[in-house]
Amino acid sequence: MLIFVYVFLSAATAQQPGLKFEEGFQEFLNTNKYNGAQVGVMVANRLAYAKAHGKGHDDTNLDLLAKHQISAISKAFTSIAILKLHDEGKLTLDSKVFGTDGILPEVKPLKKENIDKRIYDITVENLLYHTAGWDYVHSSMADPMLNSALLKRGETTQNISKEMKLVTDETSRDIIRYMLSERLDYTPGTKSVISNLGYVILGRIIEEVTDFPYEDYVKTNILFPCGMMHTRIGKIHRCVKHDNDPAFKCEVTSRLVDAALGWESNMYDLARFSQCMDGSVDFSIISDKMANMLLHKQKAVPVQHSDTWIGPGFHVNNKGAIWIESERYTNDLLFYHTGPFHGKLKSILERHKPTALIVLLEGQNYAPIKYLVREMVHEETNWPSENLLIDDVADVTLKVGNIDRIIKYEINEHHIKPYTHAIGQLRYDIKWIHGHMFSGSSIFTVIAEKTNIPIYDKVIVESGLSEKRLQTQKLHLEKSNYNLTFLHTYRSYTHDKRAVFLAIYRKHAYANTTIIRYGEEHYTQPYRKLLHLFEERGFYPTSQSIVHSGYDGLVSFILEEDLTSKEKKSFKSYCEIGHHRLNNLVMSSFRHGRRLKYLDSSNYFGKPVFSAIFVKEKMNKIMFNSNINEAELMTLLTDQQRNGLLPSIIVGYTDKYGDLKYATYLEPPK
Repeated sequence: MLIFVYVFLSAATAQQPGLKFEEGFQEFLNTNKYNGAQVGVMVANRLAYAKAHGKGHDDTNLDLLAKHQISAISKAFTSIAILKLHDEGKLTLDSKVFGTDGILPEVKPLKKENIDKRIYDITVENLLYHTAGWDYVHSSMADPMLNSALLKRGETTQNISKEMKLVTDETSRDIIRYMLSERLDYTPGTKSVISNLGYVILGRIIEEVTDFPYEDYVKTNILFPCGMMHTRIGKIHRCVKHDNDPAFKCEVTSRLVDAALGWESNMYDLARFSQCMDGSVDFSIISDKMANMLLHKQKAVPVQHSDTWIGPGFHVNNKGAIWIESERYTNDLLFYHTGPFHGKLKSILERHKPTALIVLLEGQNYAPIKYLVREMVHEETNWPSENLLIDDVADVTLKVGNIDRIIKYEINEHHIKPYTHAIGQLRYDIKWIHGHMFSGSSIFTVIAEKTNIPIYDKVIVESGLSEKRLQTQKLHLEKSNYNLTFLHTYRSYTHDKRAVFLAIYRKHAYANTTIIRYGEEHYTQPYRKLLHLFEERGFYPTSQSIVHSGYDGLVSFILEEDLTSKEKKSFKSYCEIGHHRLNNLVMSSFRHGRRLKYLDSSNYFGKPVFSAIFVKEKMNKIMFNSNINEAELMTLLTDQQRNGLLPSIIVGYTDKYGDLKYATYLEPPK
């Protein structure tokens, strides 16, 4: 009997998806004495495996949301930005960088004498492919971007700040000017050597060409469209040493090395980045032209390295794979993608094999990570079937019949745009969104539903809009057939607690027989009169958001009329109602065949008041709770799922005691 039990358990264990890889990776960490790690494996278009191990640099336990310094992966963002600008015709790669005819004519050598004239031959392409003339391995400067930090560690090198007689910390432009006064290590275009300096210069080129700060441009045009909501320029870039000596202190501000080493991110966002590159979701950040340039081999590649070479931001091989590994003074890491890229969706999905591998390690050991971890991946034949990216966008997953919904309770205002892109790539469509202030920030709660059709470019969500910006954007998007379908007012900490708007636009949302009217911040009494007048003409409200300014309630709304309807839409509208009346209205409306269509909350001198719309629609059963905390809400949602009810509305608010509470309306899904 004992033998039978042992064999049974062993067989069950062997069948556990991803277990073989997990055991191998844990042994790899222990053998190489890494302090911690995040590791993820993409299979086809899903994150099939994701785990966090050990501790971070601050000795706290790592989880998958923890941000890592991604050092060299920063160059990938920069290279994609440059290739995108080139693809859009805003930048040519053969453009000279320095000199009167260069992109950066104001960046001049510090010294006027003995200038190496070859600096005026440096092109954008040289910087992009690491062929601009700087070789930190054979240079007395080591890495100029880490100059101040290395000097503090006692390394022998020139002192840029001292020689420039700077009275404040050096900037990237200071270092660039200094290095333009030094002799190049080789003639541009004749050799290929990784250069942090070169990529920091690319960052300044992006700023010059776009007239945006480097970080803002990359976030808006690359990271946010890919749904990367956790990625940002860090505060401090920490260097590490091969023996992981904790006494080795080497730090510079991340903004000094921004475009080369300065970003921080996590497993989830880098998984999304891999999807955006290979086009395995409904959005690709690179075009066919960009993909070809990404894999292009430069003439400067030595013959002995003809199978692998340094590409723009990545290492490349002749099989079409790309990867990024750690550099000197950085934590070990690996971002590896097998290819193909862009336009090869069918090829990727049909393989059902690992396509991308992400390893972020705490410590530096110079272990052959690419070889060792890829071997572990190849040996694993049973990967989990779930897409673990759901774990990042959902606090609760619910299912009734064939309807799947996810709930995310707290999304920071700054993350709304990338979050909507992230769920859009998973083909989840927003059914409800509500914003409120709590504990020093503006946060949003989202309900989204799974759909079988691509929706990535069918829905646009914009937050933090002023009244003028809302009007301008609505007119602009209407030219591309996007219609305003949802309007919400909230107070934004980012905008000094002022009332701003969140708007949802959907492509071809209305028929030609539908008329829409909207308004911003009407006082409640005039709004009621206006609503009555429009009701007589057949209009009914679909959004009715309220915010208070002192004693005055201000209502922003959308009214809709269907010209083909033979009957007026029956509805009831209420503003500035308290908890007790709201509860009574919900139950009485249910008894009279009306369902809660819209709900909003506002803070009125420390107490919540509500705005509600009920429409004529008979429901067999509902569940409503207007005073529940997050833990209770999670339990309620799970329990009511068994009764065939899903949430259609969740509204957050701060109660009179300063606690975060929710009002939620559950009904059978349609």
